[in-house]
Amino acid sequence: MLPGLRFVGDIGAGFVMFELAYAAACGHAWHSYVALRRGPDRIGRITVTIAAGLVVLGILFSADGFQSLLLIPLALMAGIVAPLWLAPTARQWFGDRPLTQLA
Repeated sequence: MLPGLRFVGDIGAGFVMFELAYAAACGHAWHSYVALRRGPDRIGRITVTIAAGLVVLGILFSADGFQSLLLIPLALMAGIVAPLWLAPTARQWFGDRPLTQLA
């Protein structure tokens, strides 16, 4: 058996998926930082959302039935990502219409 596959078997595939999700989240977070540093960028806002979703996905891979671990990433989503999409000043900065005008 290849040493890498044996190592994955020893530590568990969930841990490897956790690490892959977090590595992808780090890449998306860096991309969004670079995009948003220049000013309003819709792609940057989307990649922040993707990065936060990958963190939640990584926690799901490593939770092994401990749903209480999901409170931290859900708080992350509510505290960081939701204002990017819902706050009126953030929507104005990104060039979107306020939520009251969407209906």
